[in-house]
Amino acid sequence: MKKTKTLQCPHGSLNHYDVSECLLSCLNAREHEVITRRYGLHGGKKDTLEQIGRDHTITRERVRQIERASIAKIKRLQNYRETLSVLIADIDRTTARYGGIIADHHLISEILKKTKGTSEEQETVRIRNRLVFLLREFAGDILHFKSEGRVHTGAWSRDKKRFETLEATLKQIEDLFEKHGKPAVPSEIAKMCGISPDAVSAYLHLSKNITQNPFGMWGFHKWSEIRPRRMGDRIYLVIKNAGLPLHYREIANRISHYYGKRAHPPTVHNELIASPLFVLVGRGLYGLSEFGYTKGTVKEVVERVLLKAGIPLSRDDIVERVRKERIVARSTILLALNSNNHVLKVGKDVYKYVAPF
Repeated sequence: MKKTKTLQCPHGSLNHYDVSECLLSCLNAREHEVITRRYGLHGGKKDTLEQIGRDHTITRERVRQIERASIAKIKRLQNYRETLSVLIADIDRTTARYGGIIADHHLISEILKKTKGTSEEQETVRIRNRLVFLLREFAGDILHFKSEGRVHTGAWSRDKKRFETLEATLKQIEDLFEKHGKPAVPSEIAKMCGISPDAVSAYLHLSKNITQNPFGMWGFHKWSEIRPRRMGDRIYLVIKNAGLPLHYREIANRISHYYGKRAHPPTVHNELIASPLFVLVGRGLYGLSEFGYTKGTVKEVVERVLLKAGIPLSRDDIVERVRKERIVARSTILLALNSNNHVLKVGKDVYKYVAPF
């Protein structure tokens, strides 16, 4: 390929905007517009060939020709690879951290985490679109890319041989999940298969059969703890992740936040009441039965505490034990204690359970 002019760009601290603008500087106005609109480089949506063609009164095929010719024109620049050196070095560091191979979407996410700029949505989209443009059109000339396959997403690596063992490694990790039988974090899987947690994380992102839930746990798409389909499953995961009882309105708010779809408090409340998985432990507060909570009124909990103890207990001891199951005021517990026909006072502030006749 015959090389053309040299780009006059600063090097060493280029961001994705500077790199892409530098590369596009060799194009004429129409070429620049076609590339910018096709890749959404200004932060908007990506325009179709038809939309661009209609604006310029040319065919879709002609727009495609201009697009491909523009990319080829950039690649004929004498130092276009040098212009990409900072980005390539960043990709190398990121890929090395994750064991030498990384999913395309994972790489984009990791690089964007380090990108400085505003937090405005349009600016974030613009930075991402420019990074995708640079990766798709130019990084493949320097690094190796493997297209999406049956069991894996698109992947990048400096060493092409890493692709040869990709499917076998994914199969090994999936077999471990099948054996484990429940969601896990990368460090748990790393202990099972003997590779670093970062490398495991890379393969988890590469798998098309495994994904992550909003709470950082990984597992198969089909598992309800990974992709919950019912409201009850979402409620369960929110409370389990919190590790403590929550008010039903707070549960609804968290479901809306984590799953991107509004959960109505009355709907959540009805599910909490109906399911044996959840236990009312206070005014509007619900915990999981697997946390050790059991259903029943405060009076019934007092009876259960004394029955389980098998010996008389002091008033303070009863209050303490009941509070492990219910989030209620001390006065509420004392009222349930003193008005209970199955509880007998056997000493100063000491009580025992009395079985009904």
